[in-house]
Amino acid sequence: MNTFLYIFLGMLDSLSSFVLMFAIFSFPLRQYFKEVTAASLFISFVSYLNRNMLNIPNWDMAIQFFFYIAILVAIFKVALPYAIDLASVGYLSFVGIQFIVYPLLLLTPIVTTNDAQELTGLGTSIIQITTDAICYLVAFLIYRFNLGFSHISWPPHDSFLLYKLKGVKLFWSIVSTLAALAICSTMYWILNYHNGLYIVIPTVLGSLALLLYFSYRRDYGQ
Repeated sequence: MNTFLYIFLGMLDSLSSFVLMFAIFSFPLRQYFKEVTAASLFISFVSYLNRNMLNIPNWDMAIQFFFYIAILVAIFKVALPYAIDLASVGYLSFVGIQFIVYPLLLLTPIVTTNDAQELTGLGTSIIQITTDAICYLVAFLIYRFNLGFSHISWPPHDSFLLYKLKGVKLFWSIVSTLAALAICSTMYWILNYHNGLYIVIPTVLGSLALLLYFSYRRDYGQ
């Protein structure tokens, strides 16, 4: 039962990340909903293996990040540089929302700091469900008010786009990858071993704001 609950809630988490990606970059979610759902289930299963079978929870977020990129390229035919943009912004948006929700829930008697470290449990489930609900709401508002970026065309993309990138565009693709990877690689360690919630929050939100700013500039050809 715990395994099923972990994978199911993990699938909702992954789905939240994909929904945010598609909303922020104005991709048609309905057209790819089956693929997105299957990919979310797969990433949740990978996370379960990382945490329960391979015992590498410290690396779970970084591994998930790479799988988001790989899935966007392999299944959705998104060019690698754009897949990096989508995965970085979408995943950091999900994490950012989660780390806004989490301290607010700590103000209630339902959630404790231990719940963030547990795989399953009432408090853990509440954190996940609340985060997912807010992610879906944010994505809906982005769609509803047409706030998404449009500088990335709908896939399929030119598979050789990576080799055509030069200068600033190539630089920011590399920066996006390194920023998201650095955060994903260190967040679990900081949060669980140094009680660094208030280190993680500004780091995630600051990195996300920077990535969104440069996406905004590219939307206007700057």
